[in-house]
Amino acid sequence: MLVSINPKYTKITDDPFPAVTICNLNQAYKAKVQQFSIDSYEYTKTQMLCKRDVNLTVADAITDWSDLRDFIHEISQPCSKMLLKCKYAGVIFNCTELFRPIITDNGLCCTFNMIDPKFMFRDFNSKAYIYLNYNYPEGYVPVDWSSEAGYPNDLPEKFIPMKSVGTGESVGLGLILDVESEEYYCSASDSIGFKILLHNPLEVPNMHEIGLLLSAGLETKIRIQPEKVESEKYLRYINKNARKCLFENEKRLKMYIEYTQRNCGIECCVAEILEKCGCVPHYVPKFSGNETTCSMISLLFD
Repeated sequence: MLVSINPKYTKITDDPFPAVTICNLNQAYKAKVQQFSIDSYEYTKTQMLCKRDVNLTVADAITDWSDLRDFIHEISQPCSKMLLKCKYAGVIFNCTELFRPIITDNGLCCTFNMIDPKFMFRDFNSKAYIYLNYNYPEGYVPVDWSSEAGYPNDLPEKFIPMKSVGTGESVGLGLILDVESEEYYCSASDSIGFKILLHNPLEVPNMHEIGLLLSAGLETKIRIQPEKVESEKYLRYINKNARKCLFENEKRLKMYIEYTQRNCGIECCVAEILEKCGCVPHYVPKFSGNETTCSMISLLFD
């Protein structure tokens, strides 16, 4: 087997810092839930989010779940409450500008350095993942980036996703988080704390399956060891079935602009759920924008 070594070196500062998504395990603010009457739709939805027993008569009466993302956003801890201090590359930022809210399979989370929705989704007005009324840090402009093409040639002075600026703890991402344990109504786990995930800026995080648990009241440090794998250009001339992989421009996805294995996998799962159930989960984008949002009653039987 002939192995070709690329003589061109790659600097860590040529690529973006990983996207970082953080979620409070708390699924609902206690003070907000206490405002709901026991026989209300809001209370019933909250109990289903918490995977608790519910009044099935009330649950069955809920026929429209299209506002579920907005409801989760309303009853969850906002990013402004969770993130007390944010520092990146030695610079202190306003946390609500550095992080933006995102609805995931683990509820409302806060994400840093993901590519802007208009460069991620074909229908970038979708609120399936990201609330778009979001302000970037002053002077920063969202730009398109892909793992193959990299950044555009005409980069502004400040841009999102931000590049890595070097190695070492002092130029990484530093955060101070507030778990607000007194506001816990129910946890996504068996504990109080957070979930964190470092991921591709082009991809929405899989928090439920691979998010890393962080304990409250402790200092945690995460070391990043980057790896970059490149394919020789001649591989494009090999049959796709033989090489068993795709370049990013060889398959057009319906929901995502950029092809990645995870984005493709999400689309396949959504298509199968839509075919079998006639609806899509609340935390995923929609193919045409008018698909029915799945009821949460199924969560009771997971």
